Amino acid sequence: MSDVNKIFVYGTLKQGECRASSWPRIPLQIEPATTAGLIYDLGAYPAMIPGAGIVLGEVWTIEPSGLAATLKVLDQIEGYADEPDDLYVRRTITCTLLSGATVEAQTYFYARTNWLSTREPMEPDEAGLQSWSSLRRK
Repeated sequence: MSDVNKIFVYGTLKQGECRASSWPRIPLQIEPATTAGLIYDLGAYPAMIPGAGIVLGEVWTIEPSGLAATLKVLDQIEGYADEPDDLYVRRTITCTLLSGATVEAQTYFYARTNWLSTREPMEPDEAGLQSWSSLRRK
């Protein structure tokens, strides 16, 4: 397990989304951030894969003593068990905070990329950012 205590989220685990209350620990800090990747809208949730786009999300900083418990819950939510048939895989990435500082964070990439072959990634906004929100559907 990585000891990186920052987690980049871009979908249902963000503030205001349906799984925001699923975090087992109160974060030390939540900051808007971007990272390289492509987001696909799968309806109830997004899928991010590595790519040349820029994804807008949040970096949640977790108390190091609560990291293992937090990752255990998030791994379950994201369908990650380090097995070949996982829905997502957890990886360490580089994120850029709004201040311009870069940080290492863990995130979940969609593992079933063959399911995305008939889909197009989300269109970036005017600023060139891909951002998913369940509020777009209401």
